[in-house]
Amino acid sequence: VITALELAEIKGLSTGIISTARITHATPAATYAKSADRNWEDISDMPEDAIEAGCIDIAQQLVDFEARLEARYTGVDIDGIEVVMGGGRRHFLPKDAAYNSADASSEIEGDRTDSRDLTAEWLTTYPTGSYVIDQTGFEALDTENDGPILGLFNESHMQYEADRENDISGEPSLSEMTQKAIQKLDNNAKGFFLMVESGRIDHGHHAGSAYNALTDTIEFSNAVEMAASMTSSEDTLIIVTAD
Repeated sequence: VITALELAEIKGLSTGIISTARITHATPAATYAKSADRNWEDISDMPEDAIEAGCIDIAQQLVDFEARLEARYTGVDIDGIEVVMGGGRRHFLPKDAAYNSADASSEIEGDRTDSRDLTAEWLTTYPTGSYVIDQTGFEALDTENDGPILGLFNESHMQYEADRENDISGEPSLSEMTQKAIQKLDNNAKGFFLMVESGRIDHGHHAGSAYNALTDTIEFSNAVEMAASMTSSEDTLIIVTAD
C-alpha cells in the first residue's frame, strides 16, 4: 500500500520524518516501511522464517527507501527522504561494542545481528548527507547547502521533554527539530511533506505519568506553533491528530 510520504516523493516534493520515539517505531515507520509486525525494527527482532522468506527489517527499509520505492514503480526516480530525526540508534548499529556511539548508554549499544552498520551505509548512499547524534551536531547542520539529514539522538527513544537536560550529549527539542526540518524542506519550490510525532506523550500515559504526558504535550503544541509560524495557510495544510 502506497503512503502519503511515498506519493510526495514520487511527485517531487521534499519529505521528512520526525519523532521523539525511535524512528523505527510504529508511527514514523508507517510512512516508509512495509512490515507484517511493528516490532521488526531490526533483524534481531525478526523470526528466522520471516528472514528466510525475504522480509526486511524496518531500519533497513528506511536506509534503502529510495532504491526500494524506485524498484516498485516503473519509471519512478526519487531523491530519497531529506530529513530523518528521532531516536532508535540501536536498530541501525551492529551488536558490537566497537560500534558504540560517543553517548551510548549501554555496554553494547547496537542490536543488529547481521553485522551491518546502517548509518555507514546511509552515508555511502548519501555522501553529501549529515549524520548527527547530539545537540552540537544538530546545531551545526547547514539546511541551505548540505545534503539529507539523518539524526539519531538516542539509543532508544529520545528523552521526555522534562528530562532533555539530563541527556549524555544533549538532544534537540521537538520544536527545534520541526524548525530545522522546515528550514531544510522548504528549499524545494514544489513543496514538502513532513510527519512530526511527539511519541513520548503516549509513553507518559502508559507509565501513568501525567507530568511527562502533559509536558510533552506542551512541547508538541510548541512544535505545531513553530510549523504554523514558518508556513502560510494559503499553501500549507497542517493536520494535527491524536493517538
